Amino acid sequence: MRAGMVWSPLSNFMLYGQTADIKSARAAGVRIGLGSDWSPSGSKNLLHELKVVRVVNSVQALGFSDRDIVAMATIVAAGLLRWDRYLGSIEAGKYADLVLVRGKAGDAYEHLLKADETRIDLVVIDGLPRYAIKKLTAGFSGTGEVISFAGETRYLNLDDANADEIVAGLSLKVATKTLSNAMKNLPTLAKKQAKLPPSPLMTMAMDGARRRVFGQGPTPRADWTLVLDQDEPPDENLRPRFDSEAPLPGTIRMSAMPTATKAPAVLKPLELDELTVTGDPGYYPALAGQRNIPQAIKDGLQP
Repeated sequence: MRAGMVWSPLSNFMLYGQTADIKSARAAGVRIGLGSDWSPSGSKNLLHELKVVRVVNSVQALGFSDRDIVAMATIVAAGLLRWDRYLGSIEAGKYADLVLVRGKAGDAYEHLLKADETRIDLVVIDGLPRYAIKKLTAGFSGTGEVISFAGETRYLNLDDANADEIVAGLSLKVATKTLSNAMKNLPTLAKKQAKLPPSPLMTMAMDGARRRVFGQGPTPRADWTLVLDQDEPPDENLRPRFDSEAPLPGTIRMSAMPTATKAPAVLKPLELDELTVTGDPGYYPALAGQRNIPQAIKDGLQP
């Protein structure tokens, strides 16, 4: 079985100043899928990460064609998960996951990689239209949401019969307002949280275990709980320390943080990020200010 890897170059550069040796990986026959990584250091979306790969490909002379780059996010990524029988390419019998990009001149792969979010006219997931300009909304449910983006009217179709009851029927407008208010009021909300009883997630887990052991019925549903990525267990270091295992100056391990009652003092109000690169005027200036990203990469990413 061939080895595979998931590559997230923008996050790699931002965190470490360099990325994987893709040229050697490719020469060794390693299959390379693409991921945007997590929100603190990755791209806002996979379309932008494709652009990052295109720039890195040019700067480092990796030898990928535009078709190769798109394949990293489609059929190759599906193959790494052994899902390529079901998705990753446009074939009869596969899930119909499609993106329609405005314009039809030139090479299709180059056209996609040069497009930004304003050029996406239709998104279809498993045969259901989920995002579209007005003239492509055939098949939308009656509860589709109208939004404005880049001076145009767009339509969202987020209905899902299998959605979790907590988010079922939640509109993008309401979700955005709720998250924005929460982030602006982080200190206040943190103080309230510190006064609450022990973690509801832990309570639910213990109660669920008792119910399963003693046959007392199904486990009750719990509200969603935020679990931070790479939250460190006691005495275990999950974060890379570059050339040393000793913490870098100014770094504080999460496991060494004081109890939740002290947390509100370090929290500050935050602004919710814009959903898209195109809709975020501060995105490229922020990238330009990242010291770890090589200048050639930053220059190549400028629109």
